[in-house]
Amino acid sequence: MSLQEKLTNLRKEQKLSQLEVAEAISVSRQAVSKWEAGTTVPSTDNLKFLSDLYGVSVDYLLDNSADIPDPPEEDAMEAQVQPALRKRFTLERKLIVALSCAVVLLLAALVYSKMPQETEEVPVTPIRELEVEEEDNAIDGEFSFLW
Repeated sequence: MSLQEKLTNLRKEQKLSQLEVAEAISVSRQAVSKWEAGTTVPSTDNLKFLSDLYGVSVDYLLDNSADIPDPPEEDAMEAQVQPALRKRFTLERKLIVALSCAVVLLLAALVYSKMPQETEEVPVTPIRELEVEEEDNAIDGEFSFLW
């Protein structure tokens, strides 16, 4: 039996949709569909996630001569699906926390930029009131080092 047939049969035995499988292992539904159609092959990591989800070994999934094993009991199926779902929810929580932190930082930067800044008043003297320094009077043809 081929990989694509095994993936389809295992998913149907556990009464999961392609979308549920995709969400459990954090891939798109289209990826699961392509694996089951045989147009693409799952990566090594995804094969490991699928083997954990379905309760079979990666060797079983890749061995074309092996038949489908006896389906696991209901409790065993729940125990297998839970780690994959926990992984998904953990990733979603991390994403939500990261996005929340980014929003808080942006709001803080916006509020800070709109706050009036306390600056020290620098006295301003008009140019006309400034004291004029004496001009350097160079004697004809001589260069002065006085600046």
